[in-house]
Amino acid sequence: MTDYFELLGLPRRFAVDLAELERRYLALSREVHPDRAGQAAAGQAMSANQAYRALKRELSRAEHLLQLEGVRIGDNDPVPPALLGEMLELREELEEARRLGDRAALDRLEREAKRREKSELDQLGRLFAELEAGGDREAVLARIRAQVVALRYTARYREAFEDAA
Repeated sequence: MTDYFELLGLPRRFAVDLAELERRYLALSREVHPDRAGQAAAGQAMSANQAYRALKRELSRAEHLLQLEGVRIGDNDPVPPALLGEMLELREELEEARRLGDRAALDRLEREAKRREKSELDQLGRLFAELEAGGDREAVLARIRAQVVALRYTARYREAFEDAA
């Protein structure tokens, strides 16, 4: 597996300076662009694009870090029943607000979805900081994994507002 941090010359950490990420990506892209480096570099250019996309967003960055640690997350991993029930209720409320054309309810639900996602991302950052500080590696990785699984549901729900825009 390609280490996107290594590819872009960045430290392997959850907290990333996005401006530095973009600078490194653009520099590498210029270096390996097929017009400059020839068609043989097309694969390198594609890898640079994949690395940038993966590291730019917190959720995909966390998933990549877990993969580098040997922790896999599948689409059918167990999810706490309470979270599933809550997401189902939120989606039903969203569909009802859409059906009724209730702009105030839609705005409220979207604000709550963004707030929840930010809160979960903040928690994810704290967990990675704990891991980097030398916490119990296996226990913290398990908590990060559970947080990523939950965050996937939250992110998909929040994205439902973008899909409707």
